[in-house]
Amino acid sequence: MKVLKNLEELFKVGIDFIKKVEEGERVVLVYDADVDGIVSAVLVLGAIKKFGKKIKSSIPMEFGDVEKMKNRLKGFDVIITVDVPIDLIEKYLVSLGKKMLIIDHHPGRDLNSEKIVLVNPRLENPEIYQPASYVAYKMFRSVIKEKEWLAVIGTVGDMGIDDCRDLVKIKNKRNVWRSKFGRAAMLLTASIAVLGPKKTLEILSNSKSLKEILENREIVFASREFDKELKRCEREFEKNLEVHGNVLISKIKPRYKAVCSALITKLATEIPEKMVFVFEDKGKIMRIHGRNSIGKVDVGGIFRRLGIGGGHREAGAGTIDKKDENKFKIRILIELKDFSG
Repeated sequence: MKVLKNLEELFKVGIDFIKKVEEGERVVLVYDADVDGIVSAVLVLGAIKKFGKKIKSSIPMEFGDVEKMKNRLKGFDVIITVDVPIDLIEKYLVSLGKKMLIIDHHPGRDLNSEKIVLVNPRLENPEIYQPASYVAYKMFRSVIKEKEWLAVIGTVGDMGIDDCRDLVKIKNKRNVWRSKFGRAAMLLTASIAVLGPKKTLEILSNSKSLKEILENREIVFASREFDKELKRCEREFEKNLEVHGNVLISKIKPRYKAVCSALITKLATEIPEKMVFVFEDKGKIMRIHGRNSIGKVDVGGIFRRLGIGGGHREAGAGTIDKKDENKFKIRILIELKDFSG
């Protein structure tokens, strides 16, 4: 297969992939259960419907039990993924031998082959940051123009601003969460945590405008519950905070999955010169989240070098055994011994 890196060419190949799905083939859409993942899933579902094709099932990616995920996907003929990291797909899902369309924006190897189409702006420019919502909208914009408002929410929700200026008109990143689109992204984060990714996907699929999201009763209720927990975790963060120059490390035990991600994103936006790590207590394991919103350090690279995860330049995450908490605090500080903010 000819190696393609031009994004417009990849868009055409990806659209052709969908158009060639045969009647009777069982197609599954796998999406990351965050704002960018769910929004990009809604955009792709809308495009697939416009092309006259059908999805058998839509499934949020289970990062905690990938083997279980593999077993769930064995019964499908075609797998479409959105916002699922390329390294996880390569490690776990490629071995299934299925036809695959991958729409992503994480760093990773080019997986394009006879069976696999990978659409990722990083193949053309490894340093670019354009969330899956942005990529999906640009790919299918000719048939889903009415969903531009939704694409903006997903892009903003994943802090895709600088490289997405043709879609996102917010000038100052520090003000992003005070904008209507930023508030909508926060509401959806709460909805995913409290109502669940499948319910949030359903609400978004049936919504026609930004106003509907901002005024949706179920989402507003979820937001109130989520905000209570976020405020509690902010206090817990301050209580457990360790300051190592411009590197901040703390630990929390949230009630909802998305609270830690929302908290560290908020902190990284407010204090972009700092390097922030939050250890999320999940019982027997710890999920470590890292952020530096100005990208002075390759955060995802730190997690890859430590062998516990990955991510982007500005944000990353990894998973460790709870007993190794102090060991990895030390290893993180060693990695950042020259960081001055």
